[in-house]
Amino acid sequence: MNDNFLQPETISGYYVDEKMKRVWKCELDLLEKFISVCEKHKLRYFMAGGSLLGAIRHKGFIPWDDDIDIDMFREDYEKLIKIAPQEFTGKLFFQTSYNDNEYVRPHVQIRNSETTAIVEHEKGLKFNQGIFIDIFPLDAVPRNRFLQKLQSVVMFFWMNFLRAGIMVNPKFNDCTWKNATHYIAWPFFKVVNYRKFFALYEKISSRFNKDKSLRVGEISFDYREKCIWERHCFDDIVMKDFAYLKVACPKGYDEVLTKTFGDYMVPLKSPSYHGNVSFDTETPYTVSLKKLFDIHV
Repeated sequence: MNDNFLQPETISGYYVDEKMKRVWKCELDLLEKFISVCEKHKLRYFMAGGSLLGAIRHKGFIPWDDDIDIDMFREDYEKLIKIAPQEFTGKLFFQTSYNDNEYVRPHVQIRNSETTAIVEHEKGLKFNQGIFIDIFPLDAVPRNRFLQKLQSVVMFFWMNFLRAGIMVNPKFNDCTWKNATHYIAWPFFKVVNYRKFFALYEKISSRFNKDKSLRVGEISFDYREKCIWERHCFDDIVMKDFAYLKVACPKGYDEVLTKTFGDYMVPLKSPSYHGNVSFDTETPYTVSLKKLFDIHV
C-alpha cells in the first residue's frame, strides 16, 4: 500500500476524506484476501458494477462509492462457498444466507467482524454487520421472453417475501409498508424454514445454467436487462489496477459497462445501492449493535 493512500484527496471533483479512505482500505484488505483464495483454488472472478467501472475509469474506487462488487459464475461461486469456512477465519466472516440468522441476500459477503457497517434499512437486525465486500453469482438467462418474464416475476416476489419476513425489524424500521409486509410474511416462516425457502429460490435462479450458450447476469439480485450480458464478455479476463491491487476484469468490459452505464467514461454521481451506511473501522459490529439498539450478539 502506498503510504499516502489514507490521505484525503479530490478525485474527479469529489472530495474523499480520511474516514472513507479507511473504509476503502478495509474493503481492499478483504478483496486482497478474496483474490488470494481464488488464485489458490483456481476460481474465476470478475470485478463488477461500480467496482468494474472504477477499475476502468479511476484505477480504483469511484470517488463516491463505498463498496466493492464482484461477479463469479455460479459453479465457481458454489465452490467458493464450500471452501470458505477453511479460508476465511478469525475476524474474517464469509456470510451466506445459510450461516447467519436474520440474513437473507441472493449473494454472499465477506465481512470484517472487528468493524461496523450498518445499512439504514437493516437497523435492529442481529447478523454480522462488519464492513463487507459483495460477491454475486452469474446465472444463465433463458432465450424465451415468456420464460424470462415468468422467472423474473417469480424471483422478484419470492425474494421480497423472504426479505420481508426475515430482514425487517419493525421496532427500528420507519417504513410503514415494509413493516406491514413483515407481519404478513413472518408467520409463514414460523412454520416453514426460511433457509429451505431460500434454497428453492437459488434453484429457480440457476435453472438454465447447463446451457452454456445463453446470456448471463446477476439475475438472482437484479433481473433488469441492463444487468444481463452476452456470455462471451466473460470468456477471458484482463488485469487492471484497482488502487494498489491488480484485479481481474471481464475482457468484454466495454460491452458490459456500455450496456449497464451508457457513456461510462463520463463521471456521473449517483447514490450507493445500499443507501446510508454507518461505517466504523475501529469498532466491532457487536459493540455497535449493543450501543445503538441494545442488541446482544
